[in-house]
Amino acid sequence: MSSVANDDWTPPQPPEVETTGKRLASEASELGADLVLIWNQVEDAVLGHIVARELGVGIAYANEVEGILDTCGALAGCRVLVVFAETPKDSDITALTGLIATSGASLAGILEPGRVLATD
Repeated sequence: MSSVANDDWTPPQPPEVETTGKRLASEASELGADLVLIWNQVEDAVLGHIVARELGVGIAYANEVEGILDTCGALAGCRVLVVFAETPKDSDITALTGLIATSGASLAGILEPGRVLATD
């Protein structure tokens, strides 16, 4: 994976989330994603919706219940961009990238605080 870092990034406050989402979408626009995947939680949902809207793509939600991972929204055949509102744990990245792979989709990249990780 290649990385585009933004060393001066700080977590956005509510009025800044719109601006942050637009900036991240702009940085990720060349990844060719046609779906955004987020954890089904408020923090990721707000930022994920802004990114998806700006990219003009759909959104799917990942849920984990008692160790079982599933999505609300189909992934098969999609080029998926994973969006995290906070720096993710390695286990979160592993879980979602594994879900993408087993769902017949491909990973376009990962957006996390301050950087875009591209798969190419």
